[in-house]
Amino acid sequence: MAENNRYYRRDMVNMLLGALYDRPTLFDRPDTQALTENDFSDTMQKIAYSIMYNLYSIGHSTFSDGAIKAYIQGRPQLSNFFNSEIKIEDHTVKQGEFFFGRLAETGDAEAFEPAFNMTKKMTLLRTLEQHGVNVKQFYDWDTPNRDLLQSQQEWLDNTSLSDIASEISDSIQVLIDGATSNARTKSIQVAEGLEDLLSSFKEAPDYGSPSPIQLMDTITRGNRLGKFYLFSAPTGAGKTRIMMSMAVNSAIDKRYNQKKQQWEDNGNKIPTLLISTELDETECQTMVLAFMTGIQEEKILDGRFDADEERILKEAIKILEGTPLYFEIITDFGITEIEATMRKYYRENDVEQFYFDYIHVSMKLLQEISSISNGTKLREDQILFMLATKLKDIANTLGVFIMSGTQLNGDWQEGELNQNLLRGSKAISDRLDIGIVATRVRPIDEPFVDQFVSAGYMKPNYIMSFYKVRRGKYAGTKLWCHVDLGTCTCQGLFLTDSNNIPIGVDAKTIKVKKKAEKVAERRNNFTVDSLKSGF
Repeated sequence: MAENNRYYRRDMVNMLLGALYDRPTLFDRPDTQALTENDFSDTMQKIAYSIMYNLYSIGHSTFSDGAIKAYIQGRPQLSNFFNSEIKIEDHTVKQGEFFFGRLAETGDAEAFEPAFNMTKKMTLLRTLEQHGVNVKQFYDWDTPNRDLLQSQQEWLDNTSLSDIASEISDSIQVLIDGATSNARTKSIQVAEGLEDLLSSFKEAPDYGSPSPIQLMDTITRGNRLGKFYLFSAPTGAGKTRIMMSMAVNSAIDKRYNQKKQQWEDNGNKIPTLLISTELDETECQTMVLAFMTGIQEEKILDGRFDADEERILKEAIKILEGTPLYFEIITDFGITEIEATMRKYYRENDVEQFYFDYIHVSMKLLQEISSISNGTKLREDQILFMLATKLKDIANTLGVFIMSGTQLNGDWQEGELNQNLLRGSKAISDRLDIGIVATRVRPIDEPFVDQFVSAGYMKPNYIMSFYKVRRGKYAGTKLWCHVDLGTCTCQGLFLTDSNNIPIGVDAKTIKVKKKAEKVAERRNNFTVDSLKSGF
């Protein structure tokens, strides 16, 4: 058997193609869209799928002999292969005509689901083997042991594709953990390396990269590698837009200043990934343009930008072509999938800043946790805690920055802005380095806003409450801001304590001095300038 036919079930692929021939509207299914050239090792089967897919795409609701022959005309390579002769029993036939004839005779749309699932499972096993992964413990293609083959086939039939992938991934991870567990354990005497550490702070203070909110960096010390930040807000209060602004700010090196009517150096260009669970790619892209140019997103969506604004938008697109900012759209996610995605971008694109919008319970997450816990029913707060724990572990293990978000429960309009407002599980806060609860100014905050304005401060419309700040002195403080959700921008105005009494601070301007090489701790060096905030 040829090498490329290992872990390939022609019979199941024929069933899949027969189902598509019988009911072409199956091409509209999302899972069919996931079929690729890698799922077909047999040339005739690959060609048959391509012909049917293209015919359906140009409007054919059924497949006839005439339509197929018309399609291959003018395509010499395809036509020659299709019309080449093969011997079937005592007859010589054209292989294309014979193959489609069999699909027409035996095709059954009801066979699509099992055929698709088995085809995809075989693709997974075949691809892993081609990349040097031994998958015999899951399905031994060469075994003469019929009992073993039957038990493995039953496991393959009765296990979902995602569970198979998770089980294989887990088995590989066990080997990795076993080989590296000692490397993750370190014992030292308290003074060991302390003098070098002190010197390193003089050369490069312990700050992360800058956010677009200057006063926020004073509180958090920037977006620090190896840390996990959580930004929580009520529905519709700008959680996604502010996180988007932070992601974009990390990756772009230029930003348009509307007041000065010119492009300015942003100085970052840090590889960044935003994982969205709700937005599609175009929604992400228009937010990026709005933040980068200062042009209202609604104006962009309505196409009401004038000639100058169109020029600025096109200049932004040119800049973005060289920007290391990536989007991954995952509407139904599990822990394994999120970790695999982050590791992939870390490995392939050197990404060190991750934004995951946002922590909640999905169907795939429920299924995955149920599988891990052997069917034991877990509460929502336990599941969310496990997800938060994994995100913190990834940040530590890879030495990357991760920010995610959550919704707030119904007490946010009257309650104290702290971890007790986190929807689903306040225990998530145990895994955080920075915890933020944000909201528009509420009716109960209006009297304090009036006092601030009377005292000469700019009028805020937004509050960020920092209920947890590891390695900092600003836990329990509130950052009063002005937010423009139309351009995804947030300006920090002033800081107060939990009793709304203003606090004098030095606002930190973090400037990227240089990007460190990819070493063990993947740490960046930054310079920090202190600017008096005017209190």
